[in-house]
Amino acid sequence: MQIKFAGWIVLALLGTIVVGILWYFLFTPKAPPSHTTQQSPVTLPASGSITPVTTSTGSSTLTTSEKISVATQNGGTVVTNDFIHNGVTLPNPVNADDYYLTGSSTNGYAIGYRTPAQFFTIALEQEPLGQTRAAAENFLLSALGISQSQLCSLNYYVGTDVHTNSFYAGKNLGFSFCPGATVLPQ
Repeated sequence: MQIKFAGWIVLALLGTIVVGILWYFLFTPKAPPSHTTQQSPVTLPASGSITPVTTSTGSSTLTTSEKISVATQNGGTVVTNDFIHNGVTLPNPVNADDYYLTGSSTNGYAIGYRTPAQFFTIALEQEPLGQTRAAAENFLLSALGISQSQLCSLNYYVGTDVHTNSFYAGKNLGFSFCPGATVLPQ
């Protein structure tokens, strides 16, 4: 008799749970779907009377009329094109001090810049790493409008993750033309 009674209690509880779940899904107001929109680049007004510099990056042309100084590893500075306000670089929506020089990694790399530290991070996200690094180097040389030796002097990290290449992951691979750079497979 007690087993039958316990069975009815279990069935009643299960029925209540099912009715509660159905009630929730049928009669709870639905939140409107959230849409993610990509933030458009911000172009600030240029000051001064500097002649615009046009740089070809292969997929687009960057035009900047300003120069900025970027700190080097030895405490000096290098004057570069204003790669922050060039109409292509995107601000990080979460951290106003960070920028994305490449908005996506469609070329196999992503390049970020941290303003307070004046530090570049180059993420190689596609094999072969040697070719991807060369493409990122060419992009940076063109966008910054500087020489290879000046690029070597900047504060930077060139690396990859374990999903792309576990052997080279977590190491600063350097730019291929800089002293101490890791030789990568082409």
